[in-house]
Amino acid sequence: MQNTRIAQAEKLASAMVLALVVSVSFGSTLFAQSENAYRSQPTTQPLFGKPAAAAPQQPWKFEGRLHLRQGSTEGYIVLQIDLAPEHYIYSVSPDGSPAPTKIEIVPSANVKTPNTFSPDQPPAVVEKDPVFQRRIEKHTGRVQFFVPCQLDPNADYKLTGMPVIEFNGQVCSKDGVCIPIRKKKIKVNFAGYFEQETGDQTSAVTEPQSTVGSQANAQEIPLNPTR
Repeated sequence: MQNTRIAQAEKLASAMVLALVVSVSFGSTLFAQSENAYRSQPTTQPLFGKPAAAAPQQPWKFEGRLHLRQGSTEGYIVLQIDLAPEHYIYSVSPDGSPAPTKIEIVPSANVKTPNTFSPDQPPAVVEKDPVFQRRIEKHTGRVQFFVPCQLDPNADYKLTGMPVIEFNGQVCSKDGVCIPIRKKKIKVNFAGYFEQETGDQTSAVTEPQSTVGSQANAQEIPLNPTR
């Protein structure tokens, strides 16, 4: 009888050991599968706040040009401004805005100019603006401001550099949102020579671009720009 009980106890112990081994082995398999599944998932960083928005495109474009009269060092410096739809700038007239646009040539010993820019088209006029309660003058679309100039014929502009325009003003939308622009430097590029019309000089003054013949870039201006 005692031998029978011992044999039964040994069988029970063996069964318990086998069950424990199976349990441990099954648990290890589940753990390994779970870990592999976790590692296979793409890791992502938590996002805090809103994603950064793309920088809006500025609603203006500046272009500076130099036009010289054929056979002379005299001509015009032009600042062309292209504005996005429903945007505007104020005129250069002090009487046309509480904050008029200011355009000047950066002082240079090689360039003589009265430094008074004129637009190629009259601004739109609001006699009594509802906000400022005064006369307001605005330019929209494309506008060109030009000023007569005379270059030093002995200067080497490849070394000294071309004239530079400085713009101070603001670009506003129809919703009344204005972007101030302070001391914006615009490099001037040589845009070719034009013939001065005889008898009627108006077209050469008000539309200098239309009288330009061959085009050139700033690097092609010779030591003496007269040719």
